[in-house]
Amino acid sequence: MVRHIKCTGNLTMKLNRLIPRGILIATCLFLFGINRAGATTISFDDMAIGSNPDGNYGDFTIDTFVRIGSATKFITRDARIDIWAGSQAVVAGNRPFPPLDLVDGSATYARIGVDFNVPVSEFSVDVSCHLFSFPFHYFGFDASGQRFDGTDLNLRTYLPGQPESIRLSHSAPVGGYLSGFFFEMSDGGGIVELRMDNLSYNSVPDGGSTGILLGLGFLGLGLFRRNVTIAAR
Repeated sequence: MVRHIKCTGNLTMKLNRLIPRGILIATCLFLFGINRAGATTISFDDMAIGSNPDGNYGDFTIDTFVRIGSATKFITRDARIDIWAGSQAVVAGNRPFPPLDLVDGSATYARIGVDFNVPVSEFSVDVSCHLFSFPFHYFGFDASGQRFDGTDLNLRTYLPGQPESIRLSHSAPVGGYLSGFFFEMSDGGGIVELRMDNLSYNSVPDGGSTGILLGLGFLGLGLFRRNVTIAAR
């Protein structure tokens, strides 16, 4: 049986300080739960060097493409896992160049893409292109369900005065989510090579997960208030 008491003096001041703290604790538990549930970072150090990175990895799918030669005489090639800047990365390009009897000319198109299999609120990734500028495309859906597309143009790496790689970050609009990205490069001759590493993303919790996290947050608040009540008996 709970005994109701009249709070006066120091006890009233303590409760006035403690209850807002309880609300803060419940809110922090909820937000911490969302962050822990959604944050993921991917490197490629566990994959065999030389292996093809294309495939489904649960939350995301990697899709790469390399084409060398003319429209009438060309070859296609898988991307590979290779060493880049001291760690393993996804690499797509025309090195080593194929025998000339297999292709007509040296025109090359390379592409690295990631499709998210879960809604994503934000992502970051290290990207690079050997010697040339390149565009980076990202896409998703807004709060009304309409597709949106964005592009970072004229990104440059490896040129004099430019970094070896660029870390790009993008966030979904409020109420929407990101569903993927890709970057590409083509050239009529010379080296073409794209690289990707250190993919990080935050998945959007589904309705059930959000409800559970909210419930845990308010449960924490309830237990806190119960302890305050017991202490006041």
